[in-house]
Amino acid sequence: MKYLVSLNGKQYEVIVEHHTANVTNVTSFVPERTPKESSIENKQTNDFPLSRNTPPKNSTAVKAPLPGTITNLNVKNGQNIKRGEILCILEAMKMENEIIAPADGTIIKTEVQQGSAVQTDDILVVIG
Repeated sequence: MKYLVSLNGKQYEVIVEHHTANVTNVTSFVPERTPKESSIENKQTNDFPLSRNTPPKNSTAVKAPLPGTITNLNVKNGQNIKRGEILCILEAMKMENEIIAPADGTIIKTEVQQGSAVQTDDILVVIG
């Protein structure tokens, strides 16, 4: 199918065939941009951890093996747990993945709640 297109006072013939297009007699102009000089000065320094969730020393961080959503959180802060106990359920790609305690201990902190979206290596639970 042929179309006659007028742009900025110039006529262009456009041919469209089966989801493709041919444009004839077209010239393009890309203006040259001159980068602006900028500088950022920051004299303040902060001692923040590099990671969003850094576990305390002498503890075990249980991390998400893949991205997904926490559908069940089976533990709470202060709860004693045994190795092999199901800490939470992580739904990923429409499959439920049981996140298992790697060691005996006490839940120091739960970093997630039911419905939380997590990424790979996000800390889910800290065991002490």
